[in-house]
Amino acid sequence: MLIDPFLRKRVFTWVMALILANSAAAGTGQDALVAAGKRLYLEGRGVSGEPVKAMVQGDVPVSGTQLTCQSCHGRSGMGTIESGKIPPAIAGPLLFSPDIRTRTQRQRPAYTDKTLARAILGGIDAAGHPLDPLMPHFQLNERDLAALTAYLRQLGSALSPGSTETTLRLATLIAGDVDPALARAELDVIETFIAARNRSGPQRLRGGHFPHDIKETYREWSLDVWRVSGAPATWRAQIEAYYRKRPVFALIGGLAAGTWQPVHDFCEAQEMPCMLPDTDLPPADVSGFYSFYYSRGMRLEADIVASALKSRQLDAKVIAIVDGGDARSVAASGELEKIVQQQGGHVQTLDLHRDPSVSLARLSENASAIVLWLNAADIQGLTKDLQGKGPPVFMSASLLGKHQNTLSDSVRSRGWRVQLTALPSDPDPALRRFLAWARVQKVKLQDVPHQALTYFACMAFAEGVKHTGLYLSREYVLDLLNHSSKLNAYIPLYTRGGITPWQRVLSRGGYLIDLSGRAQPVWIVP
Repeated sequence: MLIDPFLRKRVFTWVMALILANSAAAGTGQDALVAAGKRLYLEGRGVSGEPVKAMVQGDVPVSGTQLTCQSCHGRSGMGTIESGKIPPAIAGPLLFSPDIRTRTQRQRPAYTDKTLARAILGGIDAAGHPLDPLMPHFQLNERDLAALTAYLRQLGSALSPGSTETTLRLATLIAGDVDPALARAELDVIETFIAARNRSGPQRLRGGHFPHDIKETYREWSLDVWRVSGAPATWRAQIEAYYRKRPVFALIGGLAAGTWQPVHDFCEAQEMPCMLPDTDLPPADVSGFYSFYYSRGMRLEADIVASALKSRQLDAKVIAIVDGGDARSVAASGELEKIVQQQGGHVQTLDLHRDPSVSLARLSENASAIVLWLNAADIQGLTKDLQGKGPPVFMSASLLGKHQNTLSDSVRSRGWRVQLTALPSDPDPALRRFLAWARVQKVKLQDVPHQALTYFACMAFAEGVKHTGLYLSREYVLDLLNHSSKLNAYIPLYTRGGITPWQRVLSRGGYLIDLSGRAQPVWIVP
C-alpha cells in the first residue's frame, strides 16, 4: 500500500523525535511525558494544554475534547462499545503485541513506534490496512505523539494495587458514629457474598476480553474493614494510613455518619473504584470516574422540594427548619436555599436546637411553605399544636426514617414527603431476589433496605470483574460497568434508576407524596 509522502515524512520526523526524547528522558522527565500523554488520552489536550484537532470520516473536523481516546477505547484502553462497534484494545500489552484474535477477519503484527504514528496520523494499521473510518486522523505534533505513545506503552502493563494473579483484596468503610447494628448488618452481607463467591469461583470461571482468551483467572477475594472516627476532616488521613499499610483494589459499599466527601476525594485521587456506598451525603459534584452512587441523596431531595415550590408558586417566603447537629439536615437546607434563591424566591432558615422556642403555628401565619429537615421525633414535638390549615409542609423520607407513620393528623393533612426510593405499591423484584439470596445464604436480616443495597453493590462489582479475564484493572472493571445495563433489573429500591454509560449516579429523581392522600404521588426529576 502506498503511503502519502507527507505522512511518511511526518512519521520519520516523529520517530526521530521520540528516540531523542526517550534517550533524554529519565525519572521525572519520563513521568512528565507519560502524564502529558495521559491528559491527551483522557481530555484530548496536547502537551501545550490546547485541544488537539482531528478529522473523522475523511472530512469532518473535530476537536480532541469532543472525541477523546477514552470515549471509544475506554479509560482502560481495552475498548468499549461505540455506535454498535467494539473499538480495538490499545492498552500497551495488546497494542505492542501481534493480534491473533479469532474474532477479527485479519491479523496484524505488533505495533512499533513508527506504525503507531502512521495509525494515529493517517488511519493505517500495523498490517498496512485502513482503520475504521470512525477512527479520527489526529493532527498531532512530535511532542504530542511522543507523549501519547509513552502513555500507551505503560497503559495496562501492571496489575492494579490490591490484586495479584491469584488474589483480589477489597475494603469496606465504616466512617464516624455509625449505628453498630447497621454496620454489622451490612458487613454480614459483604462477608457472606465474598465467602460464597470464593467457594464457587473455581467452578464459575468465565469472562475474558476475546474469544480465544483463557477465561477469568480465578482470584480469591478478601475483605478489609476500614473504620475511621473523629471529625470528617480527619477521615482522609486515616484512610490513607490504611491504604499505605495494605492497598486494596476497590471499596465496596460502606457507611458514613456524615459526608462522604473525604472518601470520594481519596478514591478519585488514588484512582480506586468506590462502589455504591450507602450514604445520604454523596459529594456535591459526582462527576468523577471512579465512584458510583445510588443517588445524590439529601441534595436531590432538596432539589425536588425546590422544583415543587417553583411549580406551585410557593417559593416567595419559605421557612426551613433544620437540626444543626445533623450534617444531612444542614446540607439539604443549604442546597434548598441556593436553588430557591436562584429561582428568585426566598428561604429563611432556623435551627431548631439553637432556638427551641420556635413555634410552627406562629411561623405558618406568613410563610408560603414550610420545609422541615428534621427527624420524626423533632417533627412530632414541633407540630403538636399545629392546626390543619396553613401553608404546605415538606419533609424528608431519609430523615423521617422508619418513623414516618408516627406523624400527627394535623401535619399529615398539609404534609408532603420527598422519597427517593420505590413506593410500597411499586413492584420490586430485585428486593425479592435479595431476600431469596439472604435466605439461602442464611444472612440475618436486620435492616433489609440497607442490606439489599449492599448486596447490589457487591453484585455489580462482581459483574464488572468477571468479564475482565486476564486483563484485570480498576479502569477496565469500570469501563465494563459503563455498559452493564442488564444489571438494572437487579437494582433494589431505586426501581427507576439504572446504569448508563459514563454516568455515576443511578437514580436522578424522586417522589413527591401527598400525606393527606388527596393526590397521587408525583415522580420529579429536577
